[in-house]
Order: sequence, then structure tokens, then C-alpha cells
Amino acid sequence: MKQETITAEEMKAIDKNAVGLGMHPLQLMENAGAAVADVVLKHTQSQVPSVLLFAGLGNNGGDAFVAARHLSNSEKSAVLFLIGDETQIKTQESQINFKLMKQTGKVTVFEIKSESDLSDTYARFRESADIIVDGIFGTGFSGKPKGLEKAAITLINSEKEKRNLSVFSIDIPSGMPPAGFKEGAFDKDLIIKADATITFHKMKTFLKTKEAEEYAGGIFVRAIGIPANAEKYIGPGDVLGLYKRAADNKKGESGKILVIAGGPYAGAPAFAGMGAYRTGSDIVTIAAPETICKTISSFAPEFIVRKLPGNLVSEEDVPILTELIRTHDVTVLGPGFGYAPESVRAAALLAPSFKKAIIDADALVPEILEAIVRNKNSAEIIITPHYRELKRTAAHFEKMIPDKRQEVSDDALEAVLLEINEKLGATVLLKGPEDMIADGGEVRYNSTGNAGMSVGGTGDVLAGIVGSLLARNSTAAAAGCCAYICGKAGDLAYASFGDSLIPTDLIDCIPFVFPRDERIKNTAGKQKNKKRSKKQDQKIK
Repeated sequence: MKQETITAEEMKAIDKNAVGLGMHPLQLMENAGAAVADVVLKHTQSQVPSVLLFAGLGNNGGDAFVAARHLSNSEKSAVLFLIGDETQIKTQESQINFKLMKQTGKVTVFEIKSESDLSDTYARFRESADIIVDGIFGTGFSGKPKGLEKAAITLINSEKEKRNLSVFSIDIPSGMPPAGFKEGAFDKDLIIKADATITFHKMKTFLKTKEAEEYAGGIFVRAIGIPANAEKYIGPGDVLGLYKRAADNKKGESGKILVIAGGPYAGAPAFAGMGAYRTGSDIVTIAAPETICKTISSFAPEFIVRKLPGNLVSEEDVPILTELIRTHDVTVLGPGFGYAPESVRAAALLAPSFKKAIIDADALVPEILEAIVRNKNSAEIIITPHYRELKRTAAHFEKMIPDKRQEVSDDALEAVLLEINEKLGATVLLKGPEDMIADGGEVRYNSTGNAGMSVGGTGDVLAGIVGSLLARNSTAAAAGCCAYICGKAGDLAYASFGDSLIPTDLIDCIPFVFPRDERIKNTAGKQKNKKRSKKQDQKIK
């Protein structure tokens, strides 16, 4: 993410990616809290300030615990009000830092369990408090403050107005909606009116709005040690931001995918369809010439297989396929499609009907590229070439690149990808040892995956994964997360099978890439090993 201003969701993804790269959440909290203490100390008039910190039960409160520890170690008077009691602190990192803060022996801590506790305890420190630090709610909060948090926000605003206290908010003024000031979703009187807000890593979009000026005060952006690759590379944080199936979803709401098979190959479209199902799509339809329909059906009884007459897709099939495109969310074109002239002509005629589409492998030919250019901006499209297919695509746009990927620098390759992205109006996912994803003037990378994935069929699985993700996510999110998910599933499969990995191993590991119970995650390879061993035993007998 090269942009200098990011959303709350993007920051959440970056944090998670940093942890995925080996940075411990405790490091992030330590650095954030230390930054808060530093800003408070540098921007106070008093020689020996008395700081009163209000801490919530989440990670924002955890930052306040660290800040209190650093302030007390700087010989400043620090008093902390925990809004609730210690047993209610929500995260392990915050729990650890609460205990560490108390070990200084210098921070005066009060657990506020009622509104009378709040008013009575505050009265004891009212005259001595020079500065208030607001660590009640962070960017994960939504809705309107209630109960003790509401009372604390009201108290802080009232005291600021009466006594002209300096108020510093951690990351966001408590009560401010990070998703935007939507009518009815917030209460102006229940947002902290800060003199300054200390935010981390980069400026946030929610602090740059006109409404935010009234509450956030001066903005201090402080680095907290996040490595650059947490933004450059797709990681587990990006996956967390994907669409999630709701408990009340109905069939079809999580995606209806159409795979158009050309005729020469039956395995490729089946692998794409299985990849889509395993990534969470509700319905997968494979439209294929009747000569391969039986073979495709044998891969998975879940497929809806639509027979097309003959042994190749042709212009005669365009009316049927156009109607299927209309009734599905995403079209996947390319796996097993072939290069037959009649099939290519048919595909070019279908392009104006695309709503969302994945163009892969055999379908990356001049006729289809031209059709996409003619209908630019009328559909959301992702192309998924490997390097040889990229070279062919680049040549169509009169861009010549070397025969081998290792002969071109990353910077030069990024420029080519971005130019194709702009000319096609399509997100570009370049498959390779390090995948590259170009969209909207930015290129991100993916490093998951392994040499075992060079086996035939894994690219078809990837096409199905990205088709499934595109049904309910943006092209950039779908392409980037697809590369990560496919590569990570491949890594799980490779851990069990090494160079014996086959596409169905990868497909079976897809669900284990998504956040889930560790006990389940750790059984991924074992379950697949048992299935493979049982099949092998039966063959030997």
C-alpha cells in the first residue's frame, strides 16, 4: 500500500501482516504506547505534569497501559482509570501490559466498576490532573457509547470545557466512527473533543474528514516499527478483510460462479470449479461441450454441468452462454479453453456481457484482449497470466519484455504490469515464484507458494479461487488474496507431499488457510495424508 493515508481496515490488515512476518503483537503495543508517552511529554507546558489516563478493555486500553508505564518511568505522576475490572480485559497483550504497568509501583491504578466509582475517584484527582489521555475506544469500536464508557466520555468533555485541560486521544477520539459520520450512527455529544490525536504508522482517512477536525485536534503520526513488507506483500491481514458468509445467508449470496470450458481438456475447468467451491462459493456451473461433460461431472457431484452441443465452444453457443453469464456473479474463462478459432471468436462475442470475469491461460489472446479494451470499464476483470502469457499480452500492447522473468528488474516489470492494467482496465495477477498484483497505480507482491506448484492444474485452481473471491470483493482484494491463499494452501500441501503434490491436494488445503480453530488448522496435512494412504493401500491390495 503506497498511499500515505489509509483506512482503519487497511491498518488492521497491516498490523496482522506484520505479525505474520514475525513481529509480535506485544512489540506493536509497546511501540504505540511509548509513542503516546513521548508525544505527551514533548507537548506539555508543565514541568512535572500529572497525567490521568482513561483506559478501555481492548487494545486501545493496552496502549494506555504502556503509555502510563513509560510516563511513570520518566518521573511523571500517572494515574490510570480502567473502565471495568482487570478480569474483563479482552486481549492477551493488554492483560500482559496491565500487569507490567502495575509492576512499576509508580502508576496509581483504579478499576472503575460503576458511575459512582468514576465520579468519586475522579474528584480525588480533579485539581491535580494537568493532562488527560483518552484510551477508551479504538478503531474497532462502532455504534454509540453506553454505560461506563459513555459516562467517562461525558466526564472528560465536561472537565475539558470547565478547566481547559489538555486531552490526548490514542489513535482516534473515543466515540468517533472510523467508518465515517453516517447519520444516526453516532452521537456528537459522545465523542471525545481532543486537543491532539496520536495515530500510528500512517495518517488515517477518518482523521482527514471535515467532521474530524472538530474532535481530533492536532494530529501526530508516529512510527511503531512496522516493516515495509507488511504493506508490500499480501498477508493474513488482507485475508481477514474478505467478505464473510453471514449466518442468515441464502443460497447464492456467497457467489455464483460460471466456468466456461472450451472442449480440449476436462480436468482444467473441473479444477477451477473445485477451487471456487473450496473458497466459499455457493454455486459453481461449468458450461462445456457435451463430449467432456461426463468427465467433468465425475470430479465433483456438486457441479452444475450445462451441456453445449458438439466438441468445441462456438458462436452457436453465444446465446446460451450469454444467459448463463447474466444469471451468475462471475465468469471464469480460460482453464482448458483451447485455441480453436471458433472458440476464440465466441469468447470475444461474450466479452460485452461480462459483469465480473477472470481471464486466464488459453483465453489471453488478442481477440479477447481487444474485446475487453472495447468494453473497458463496463466490467470488473482480472487477468491471471504466467510470465510467458504476460509476454504475449504485453506484445499485443507493443511492449516488449525479455524471454525470461529473471532478465527483467522488478521496477521494469511493475511498469509493464501497470501499463497493461491501465490499458485493459483490468487487474493483473502475474503468477510466478513471487506473484505480482497490479491495480490502480499500485503493485503488491505475494511470496507464498513453492516449487511443487509447478505441476499442471494449480493455475486452474488459482483461477477458481480468484473467481470465487471476486464474487463479493474488489478486483484488487480478490487478486491479491487469491495469490496468497493459493500459495499458502500449496505450502500446506507441500509440507505433506513435497514434489508429489497434485492439484487436488492443494484444493483440499484451501479451507485451512482461512482463520479458524488452531486444532482444525493443524490437521490439514494429516487428514489429506490419511485419505491418500487409504487410496494407495486399496490400489496395492
